[in-house]
Amino acid sequence: MDKRSEILQIINTIAKNEIHDKSAFKELVSEENFVSEAGIDSFDFIMLYMKLGEIYKINSKLFKDYLGDGDPKVGLVIDLIEQHGTISGT
Repeated sequence: MDKRSEILQIINTIAKNEIHDKSAFKELVSEENFVSEAGIDSFDFIMLYMKLGEIYKINSKLFKDYLGDGDPKVGLVIDLIEQHGTISGT
């Protein structure tokens, strides 16, 4: 499994565990998916970014600066992690 696929798997794991409405979860299968397609709401976005920040040692402000308040594609989140993350996450 390549690094980008591993990060996608981690995003799915966090989303599945942190999502408020567990029945709404849908696995993200492509970097072209929008993060919201996992079934997360605005609070879940915050939790996802906080957890990813903890894992990859990225300041939560960077997520907001880089990704904005919208609904980014998974590929953009992975780009951020690859560019600014300090550990592999595995």
